[in-house]
Amino acid sequence: MLGGLLENRWRSLARALAFFAVVFAAVWLSDVPAAIVTSYSVALIFTWAAAQQKSLRPLWAGGVGLALAFGLNSFHLLPVLLEQHWASVEHLLPARDLLAPGNLLSNNFLFYSEPAELPTQGWNLLTRIVSNALPIDWIASNVAILLLATIIVAGIVVYRRIAKEERKEDLKRLWRVLLLLSVVATFVMMRPSWIFWKYLPKLVVIQFPWRWIGVLAVPYAILLAGAVGCRRGGWIWGVAGIAIMGGSTTLLVLQ
Repeated sequence: MLGGLLENRWRSLARALAFFAVVFAAVWLSDVPAAIVTSYSVALIFTWAAAQQKSLRPLWAGGVGLALAFGLNSFHLLPVLLEQHWASVEHLLPARDLLAPGNLLSNNFLFYSEPAELPTQGWNLLTRIVSNALPIDWIASNVAILLLATIIVAGIVVYRRIAKEERKEDLKRLWRVLLLLSVVATFVMMRPSWIFWKYLPKLVVIQFPWRWIGVLAVPYAILLAGAVGCRRGGWIWGVAGIAIMGGSTTLLVLQ
């Protein structure tokens, strides 16, 4: 709403700013890595909105919303900023007591493991998943691929639906934003993005690139819901969604 990509149903910029600020501040209070992922995602959305509208208004509205959110959360952020010299994420990353073979940043891009370490047959792969013998990066990688495949197929279904309706321009803009988030999140989780992890401010605090799966989950949920809402074949997507979520959840719980 602040970026102008969707209609502001509250008819009030002040209410939209307040809602955004409260939600954004709550994210920062809940989990710092998730907050940094959210911050970069929000900045990307506002920049995209400004480029699409050829106007600085989305950047201005977004900046005001972020300033208000950080103001609400200042009681938490100021002490962290003042005392951050006590902790160094760069020194925490090589620790080997959390993940095997280690939680180095370079070890946690999608499909990091060497080919020799991986099973060659499908049944062996399933056995290793169930027996908790699959590397953590491969567990995250397979979840990411599952989400991405669903996003692609459901995105095509949803786009074909909204492309026929001229009045659905706001949904088309939303579809493009979801596609952008999916592409960026997938790229950041892969090894070629290491240069951004090295130089972008505080991005390394996220520690594990596969944490951007949380961003993929947003397009996944919205586009899958849009596919289920289709008049034709919606029930098929409903069954597929239940199967995907049920199967993946079962395998993750077994880990």
